[in-house]
Amino acid sequence: MLSSYVGEETFLLGVSKYLSEHLYGNSVTKDLWEGVREASGLDIPEMMSNWVLKIGYPVVTVEESNDSIRVRQDRFLSTGDPSDKENETIWKIPLNVKTADASSKVSTDRSVVLSEREATISLDTSKPFKLNAQTTGFYRVAYPPERLKKIGEEAAKENSVFSLEDRMGLVSDAMILAKAGISQTSTALDLIQSLKNEKECNQLQKLEKILWEQPEEVRDDFDAFRRALIKPLVDELGYEYSPDDSADTIQLRTLVIAAAADAKDPNVVAELTSRFKHFQETGDDSTIPADLLRTTFINAVRNGGRAEYETVKQVYKNSPTPSAKASA
Repeated sequence: MLSSYVGEETFLLGVSKYLSEHLYGNSVTKDLWEGVREASGLDIPEMMSNWVLKIGYPVVTVEESNDSIRVRQDRFLSTGDPSDKENETIWKIPLNVKTADASSKVSTDRSVVLSEREATISLDTSKPFKLNAQTTGFYRVAYPPERLKKIGEEAAKENSVFSLEDRMGLVSDAMILAKAGISQTSTALDLIQSLKNEKECNQLQKLEKILWEQPEEVRDDFDAFRRALIKPLVDELGYEYSPDDSADTIQLRTLVIAAAADAKDPNVVAELTSRFKHFQETGDDSTIPADLLRTTFINAVRNGGRAEYETVKQVYKNSPTPSAKASA
C-alpha cells in the first residue's frame, strides 16, 4: 500500500536510506517511515501510525452524484456495524482513484487521501472509476449496487480498464461485505455473474474459496450457481491434456473440473466416475490424466461406497509412484 502511494522507486529509495542509517544498529518501526518520508517529502510517519498501532482496518463506503463521490470510513468488522467505541480510529487512507476517459485511457490519482471520517471528491461519475486501484490498499470498498454493476460490466470486457488485481479485489470485497451484512449478497452474485467468462486461475480460485465459505443452509443454491459459472469452461477445455497445453491451460482445466465435481455437476461426476470404474475393474489408469488423479479419487470416494474407498486405499498402500500416493 505504501509503495503504491509514494511510488515503488521512491519507496525503495526510502528503504535504502533507512538501511544505510541503521546499518549494524537497532531500529524501531518509525525509523522506516522516516526513511520513506525523507525520500518522498510526505508525512509518512503520521500516515502509517494508525495502520500499525491500531486494531483492525477500514471499509470505505461510496455514495455518488453526477460530479462527485462522497466517501466515508468506518472500521470493518465481519459481524457488521461497529460500536462507537470500536469505531474511534480514523485512518489516513490512500484512495488511489482509477479512472478512464472516453478513449479508455486509464489514469490513477494517488494524491487523494481520506484522512477524516467523511469527504467529498470531485469526479466525473459518468466514466468508469474504481477506488483502491490494483487492490494495493489494506481496506474494503463498498459501492452502491448500481455502481458495482457498472464496474462489473466494465471489468468483464475483453480489454477492460480494470486489471486482474482490480477484479480480484472487487469480488473479494463484494462477497466479504455481503457476508458481514454491509451489502447485499445478490449484488455480489450479480458481480460474479458478470465475470462468468473469467479465465484467470487466481480469480477463479478466489471465487471458489469465497463461494465454498458460505453457510451450510445456502450451500445447495451456491453449488447450482457454481455449476452454471464453471461448467461452460469444462465443456470448452475438456478432460484431455496435450503436450502443447500451456501451464495456464493445464492449471485452469484442473481447477474447473475439480470445482465442477465439488459443486456436484452430474455430467462431470459421471465422467470422473466412469474413468475411475475402468481403473477399478482393469487396473489401467491410463484414462485418468495425472493432473486429475486426485480429483477422480475424491469424487470416487465421495460418491461411491466401500469398494471405491478400498480401491483408493490400496493405491495409497501400494502406489506405483509418489504422486499417485499423494493423490490417494
